[in-house]
Amino acid sequence: MKGVTIENYVEINGKVYLMDDLPPEELRRVSELIQERMMNTVGFKRKDKSA
Repeated sequence: MKGVTIENYVEINGKVYLMDDLPPEELRRVSELIQERMMNTVGFKRKDKSA
């Protein structure tokens, strides 16, 4: 029996990339952007670091 394979893709500037193929720094940037958008959707806002 084969296991399930999940592949995550992201569109950046009109091009589609497999998330596993992104360089670490780009993966971090994309991950932070996705997290930020998800948090904004439920009403959370990031605090300014100077506050």
